[in-house]
Amino acid sequence: MFAAIVAFSPVLSLGQQATLSSYGATESHGIENIDLQTLTPSFDIRVIAKTGAIPFSFSESSTSVCVKAGVINYYYWNCGGYLGSTPGSPHMPDNLLGAYATYSYPVVYASCPDGRQTNEWKGWVIHTNDGKEQHALPYNDMVDTLGCISTGFADVTIDGTGLTLSVQNTGTIDGTISDRSGRYVTGVIQINSTSEHDTFGNTISFSSGAYTDTLGNTTISEVGTNSNNLQYTDVNGTSRDITFGFSSVSMSTNFNCPGITDENGSGTVLSSIAYPDGTEY
Repeated sequence: MFAAIVAFSPVLSLGQQATLSSYGATESHGIENIDLQTLTPSFDIRVIAKTGAIPFSFSESSTSVCVKAGVINYYYWNCGGYLGSTPGSPHMPDNLLGAYATYSYPVVYASCPDGRQTNEWKGWVIHTNDGKEQHALPYNDMVDTLGCISTGFADVTIDGTGLTLSVQNTGTIDGTISDRSGRYVTGVIQINSTSEHDTFGNTISFSSGAYTDTLGNTTISEVGTNSNNLQYTDVNGTSRDITFGFSSVSMSTNFNCPGITDENGSGTVLSSIAYPDGTEY
């Protein structure tokens, strides 16, 4: 049995309730969700939300999947997290803040009309800020490093989410991601965006572990080792903490397949979320 715990204030709301990415294809069953692209089960719990010209919220997202990852001679178990993220790390499923774009490897080498050699960047994908959603663009969307074949493009993702990526080479290759509402983020090539804007000039941003709202106030910050806590100031000016607990789990495989060695090991999973009113999930 899951009991919802919700507290409201004029500025912030806390609660253990289901949340879905605005930019993903997900089937929801309460707090449990199925990613329709990968069929991966996960849970998403709303941790905190703030109203404003650009509303934003934080959620805890985790999968039930453990993956052995790494490079030669160094492998580790990643449980509950998504590629490039900490298991149970906060995500912002309703915002573009943190989104970025990547291109496929290997880079395609080509010749400019004048004979110079250039690199074509194509196979672009938008990664939204919930840490798990990937949205591909048409593969032939391309910009080259010298700008002699293509100085850029603007195109919509092929999955129907309405996200647009605009890439330009003006001496430096840079890009902008926007959604159907007109909100957008810039500086997104191979790096997480740090500010989100709307068409009215409002901005929310992230810097040095702190999130700033459209009025320029620090709304919430990440504190503690590996950002195990979120801290905010309530309407009375008191600092409040939301604390995330983690624990280690043992695991082993038992495929019994010829020529394949079964694995044993351990991984870290999110085990608790403690709210400032004393309630805990």
